[in-house]
Amino acid sequence: MEEHDNIGLRSEKVRNVISKIPPFIIRSGITVITILICGIMAVAWFVPYPESVNVKAENFIKKSDTTWESTLYIPYRYISLIKNDMPVQIEIEGYNAREYGYLKGKVQLIDKKPIKKNGENFFISKITFHNDKVTLYEHLNGQAFILIKNDNLLKRIIIR
Repeated sequence: MEEHDNIGLRSEKVRNVISKIPPFIIRSGITVITILICGIMAVAWFVPYPESVNVKAENFIKKSDTTWESTLYIPYRYISLIKNDMPVQIEIEGYNAREYGYLKGKVQLIDKKPIKKNGENFFISKITFHNDKVTLYEHLNGQAFILIKNDNLLKRIIIR
């Protein structure tokens, strides 16, 4: 019981020293936090954050020796995002993208008339691409990735 009473008997100087935070800790802490935040923002500026739409590419047709055309069925909710000349990366069925890479093309034609397929609305887009990587055959299918935006992570964090 006496120990509890001794705590209350501490002098004002002792209580002042115990409760006071040294100013160098405050100054260095603020500096460290500022440097960390600036570092994170700098890294976020250089980290890419691409936004793309993944759709099925169907019915490959040969236009010339190295130029091909394909039809994309894109869900209608993306109608306002897809524009002509947007970049497209295509992975062909049977040709793994890790091993063979992506074929690169561009959106050439957009038909905005809705098409009902499996109970969902789609619109058709034609893409053209050059192929000198793999042996393609007409009427093959694949996956297409249409690049909508190519922002960095910092812009994405600030906007959302």
